Amino acid sequence: MGTSKRKRPARAAPDSGRNGDSPDPPELRRRRTPLFNVSLVVAVAILAFSVLFLAGYLFRNALFSNPLFPVTLHNDGAAAVDVRGCGTNCTSADVPYRLNPGGSVQVAAEDNGEVTFYLHDPTTGAVTGCLPLKFARKVTGVTIQTSQAETCPGVPLTP
Repeated sequence: MGTSKRKRPARAAPDSGRNGDSPDPPELRRRRTPLFNVSLVVAVAILAFSVLFLAGYLFRNALFSNPLFPVTLHNDGAAAVDVRGCGTNCTSADVPYRLNPGGSVQVAAEDNGEVTFYLHDPTTGAVTGCLPLKFARKVTGVTIQTSQAETCPGVPLTP
């Protein structure tokens, strides 16, 4: 008796369909359910919120901080002085700080900025000196003595 071998039909190469689509019939393909779509939107929203929160946390000083900080001016001299921070363009609206001997006043300075306080004789109004201050960053507990005054740069206006 002869043994008959059955021939198997040749396998056809899977049809990848148009543009690389799946060869599976539409009913066997995975579908995105509404729950999947909602989950994807929620995940993207959480990721966006996290990135914004982290950016705000890391850059809060650069974005939202006040560049001003207090500096104390102290009159360590024997006579009263008037202090003005108006630079060379003082007007009558720029009210001076009157510092009696031993008196102090807190003024605003700016980080990464420069300000000059002009010392005036309260009786004559003449400029007696300048306190040029320059800060690269905020500092705390700074007290500047009026005896540290220098000759003023330029010709400041007197009141």
